[in-house]
Amino acid sequence: MEVWLIDGAVPTSSGQVLEQSYISLGALTSSNGAQVYTLPDGADASDFDAVIIWCEDFSVLFTVAPLS
Repeated sequence: MEVWLIDGAVPTSSGQVLEQSYISLGALTSSNGAQVYTLPDGADASDFDAVIIWCEDFSVLFTVAPLS
């Protein structure tokens, strides 16, 4: 599973994720507890609308956290 930042409407389905722009922050490091991910050079978190946990292998959306 990966952590992605989504640019656009906060997705509620896997299909909506695939229709939007995103950047991957890398593999999910743990299934619980605090985690820290580094933004790629040139990326600005304020340009994105949500963080998602995504399964790349099966194109499955696990959870969404809207950014404000």
